[in-house]
Amino acid sequence: MEHGKRKDIFEKIKGISISRNAKLLFSVIVLAIVFNAIGIEKVIGSLKDFNFLVLFWMIIIFALILMINAINLFILTKNIGDVKFSEVFHYSYVAWAIGFVLPGKLGDFSYGSMLKKNGFSLGEGIAIVTMDKALTLLIILAISTIGILFLINSELNNTVIFLILLWAGIIIAAFEFGLGLAEKYLPEKISQQFVKFSKPLKKVYSNKVSLLLNFSLTILRIILQTLVFYFILNGFGLGIDFFTLIFIVTIGTIVSLIPITFSGLGFREGMFIYLLGLQGIPIEIAGSAALISVLFDYSIAGLIILKESMK
Repeated sequence: MEHGKRKDIFEKIKGISISRNAKLLFSVIVLAIVFNAIGIEKVIGSLKDFNFLVLFWMIIIFALILMINAINLFILTKNIGDVKFSEVFHYSYVAWAIGFVLPGKLGDFSYGSMLKKNGFSLGEGIAIVTMDKALTLLIILAISTIGILFLINSELNNTVIFLILLWAGIIIAAFEFGLGLAEKYLPEKISQQFVKFSKPLKKVYSNKVSLLLNFSLTILRIILQTLVFYFILNGFGLGIDFFTLIFIVTIGTIVSLIPITFSGLGFREGMFIYLLGLQGIPIEIAGSAALISVLFDYSIAGLIILKESMK
């Protein structure tokens, strides 16, 4: 039974529709335009100066990031029911990999589907992922908004403060009031289905200790994600202020949520290269750093999907 359900998830990935193929093609085109604007020869040429021993540290940090992803989901999942951490870890890294072949990181929600074989309803699984994503979104919106202040326009102080408070207010209000209002005013048939999602979401939201732990670990995860890029740039013999790099990485993360290409492919790299250029990083090295990151992420995601689809 477990084998069959897992197989179903990857059968859906194998059966990619024409529209998804078109999105894949568009993603590749956008990425090609970005690197062509820099000069593909320059980007590839600068790779000869890269210290590939850095990949060892990247793999270690990446493993820690996957572990934190799993712990975050495990903490929230325990609010609903019992599940082994080993299973959560497996589901979480598979969902992470699927996120690279769907727009806007929607593949991350496949974690909720995989939880069904542990007795969780789909609504419960989706509620867990929704809460995890909401906390992550709140953090990266706050950091990236501050980043725009420092990196792009230093005259937006009041606007930035307002936007951070607005992001936080919208997300908190959605959980405090939005769920109840939706249950009350949605048509009865829709409301009955919505409750299957909103009820477990309220249960997860009510445990503020687990939310605080998730919040703290998410900040640690962002620091580790930034550390990956820090090591990549150091592999080229370049240094950059770590806090500045955190802003660049979180802004890139926001851009990656644009549901036009797979995981924001092309747009994220373009923004990353642009912001590094503002910090004096040569554009061809910024392009090479972005290329290494893309190849690293997609290579691991591809291996995970290949491994799981063969089970």
